[in-house]
Amino acid sequence: VTQKLNPLIVTTHLILGTVFLQAVLYLATSKDKLPNSDVGYNRLTIKQPRYRKLIYSIIVLTFLQIAVGGYVGSSGASLVCSGLPFCHGSICANDICKDGFAYTEAASKAIKGLTHIHMTHRVLGILLAILVFSLVPLVIKNREFPKAGRGHAFGMATMTLLQIIIGVLNIVFKVQTHVTVTHLVIAQFILFGFLILYRDMNPEKSILLKN
Repeated sequence: VTQKLNPLIVTTHLILGTVFLQAVLYLATSKDKLPNSDVGYNRLTIKQPRYRKLIYSIIVLTFLQIAVGGYVGSSGASLVCSGLPFCHGSICANDICKDGFAYTEAASKAIKGLTHIHMTHRVLGILLAILVFSLVPLVIKNREFPKAGRGHAFGMATMTLLQIIIGVLNIVFKVQTHVTVTHLVIAQFILFGFLILYRDMNPEKSILLKN
C-alpha cells in the first residue's frame, strides 16, 4: 500500500488473505466428535432441505464481491462515484464523461474504466442482497430445518442489511478508513457464515446413535 502497488497486486493479496482466513475458520469449526468405529452404534441418515445451490451461489458471489471491492478501493474507483443509487445521476460511463467538463482522452478513458468497476461492485451487491433475502424466507418457513439453522439464516440476512448500510455510509463519508475496514470485516463474516450454512446443509447427513 505504501509503495502504491498495482491494484491487481493489492487485490490478489486480499484474495489470498481471504482464502487463508476462511480456511482457518472453517477448519477450526469442523471438529468431528464421532467415534472412529461404528461398532455399538446405529447409523441414522437425516435428509436436509435442498437449498445448497442457492447458498453456493451466494458464497461464490460474496467472494467475487470481496475481490471486486478490493480492486475498487486500491484503484481509486471508490471515489469516482459519489451519488446514490447511480453515479452522478447516470449508470453509463459515457454520460458521466459528458457532464460539461473538458476531459482529455486519457482522463475520459480512465474515468470510464473506474466507473465501470465501481458500478460493477454496486450491481453485485444488489444481486447478492436479492439472493440472500430470497433464501431466508425459504429457510425460516421450512419447519424441517433445524431451529438453529433458521436463526443462522436470519442472522446472515441481518448482517447483509448492515453491510448495505455500511456501504452507503462509505460513499456518504467519502470512504473513511474506519468505515472501509468495517465494510471488509462484515463481508468476511458474511462469507464465513454462508460457508458454515452450506457445510451444515448436506442433502443427507449421517449421525451415529449409541445402542
